[in-house]
Amino acid sequence: MFLLYIQLCCIGNVMKFLLDASALLNDPNFRFEEKNSYITTTQIMDEWKTIEVKFLAENALHKNILKIEEPEPNFLEEIVSLVKKYGFNKLSKPDISLLALSLQHKSKNEDFTVVTDDFSIQNFLKILKIPFFQAIQGKIDKILSLKNVCPGCSRIFKDPNLKTCDFCGSRLKKVPIFK
Repeated sequence: MFLLYIQLCCIGNVMKFLLDASALLNDPNFRFEEKNSYITTTQIMDEWKTIEVKFLAENALHKNILKIEEPEPNFLEEIVSLVKKYGFNKLSKPDISLLALSLQHKSKNEDFTVVTDDFSIQNFLKILKIPFFQAIQGKIDKILSLKNVCPGCSRIFKDPNLKTCDFCGSRLKKVPIFK
């Protein structure tokens, strides 16, 4: 799927792609095109464990097609803050590193596309208005956010980190809301 995307939309253009682990893990036909630029983080690189994927990534690193960049601390802090705000506490450290690096590149007004099959990452990229493309799986249509709802009194709470209802003391449940 990703290879087809490159062939259709990137003819003659040099493109920059930020890669999630799923870009290489899920797409058996993934290839690094020498005319394009690929970037990922060390934490994402550590998720590429199979021999084939490791070889592919290390070969691209050796040819300077793939580069490793780490996000600046202030972008990591901003993503962590957004994760807490939206209540998505299950994002991994590699996911957060990729999101922070994406936000950093966006802040420099760079043209790039994030390649990921991870719906949580896609959700945050959509919130941040950062372009992304799926490696093979699919693409989200709507932004998902979580609201805390009290099963006892049906009150809705905006704070996604709240655990119990301030009014009746019931344990809150997280309910998905699509925008």
